[in-house]
Amino acid sequence: MRALVVAPSAELAVRLAEVGDPVPGPGQVLVDISHLSLNYGDLNDARSGRVPEGAVLGSDAAGVVVGAAADGTGPKVGARVVAMTPGAFAERVAIDVAALAEVPDALDLARAVALPVAGIAALRSLRAAGLGPGKRVLITGASGGAGRFAVQPAARAGAYVIASVGSKARGAGLAEAGAHEVLVGVDGIEEPVDIAVDSVGGSQLVAV
Repeated sequence: MRALVVAPSAELAVRLAEVGDPVPGPGQVLVDISHLSLNYGDLNDARSGRVPEGAVLGSDAAGVVVGAAADGTGPKVGARVVAMTPGAFAERVAIDVAALAEVPDALDLARAVALPVAGIAALRSLRAAGLGPGKRVLITGASGGAGRFAVQPAARAGAYVIASVGSKARGAGLAEAGAHEVLVGVDGIEEPVDIAVDSVGGSQLVAV
C-alpha cells in the first residue's frame, strides 16, 4: 500500500512510498483511510529527525473501519471514524480504539479530519488555563486551526472572547463563532485578560 514517509533528502523531507500492510493488535481496528489533515508539526517532524527515515508520517486521518478489533472493543466494520494516531498518512492504518471516534452521518469526513490535533490542542489549552464563565480570554492567531477551534468552546463556556488576527480579512467568521471582539494584532486590548491562548509566538507573545 502507499504511504507518505519521511525522506530527509526530498524537497519537503517526505515522499510517497510502498509500505507493508498494517497488522492490527487486539485493541485496534483497521481503517481504510480516505481523508488526511496535514499539520505544520507533521512537516516539522519530518525535517527535524524526530521521526526516523522511512517511517510513515502523520497524525490526523479519517475513513471507514474495514476490520473490527479482535477483543470486541471499538466501532464495528463500516463505521465512519476520525483519529489522531502516529503513522496516519497511509491507505490503511491500524488504530487503537481509544484514539478514534465515530463520525456522525451528518458530518463530512473532510471536515471531521481537521479536528483532532488542532481541536484537542485548543481544548486542552483552555482547560489548563482554567476556562470559566466571565473570564476574559485572548486568542492570538485566531484565524488558524487551533485558534479558530478555541474561540467556540471559550464562548460557550461563558467567557468574553477576544480574537486576534493578522488582518481584517482573516477575521471573517470569528464573530459568528462566538468572538466578542475581533482585533488585528493586540494593540487594541484595553483591559487585562485572564487567559491568553497564543499560537503566534515571537514578539506578539512577548506583548501578550
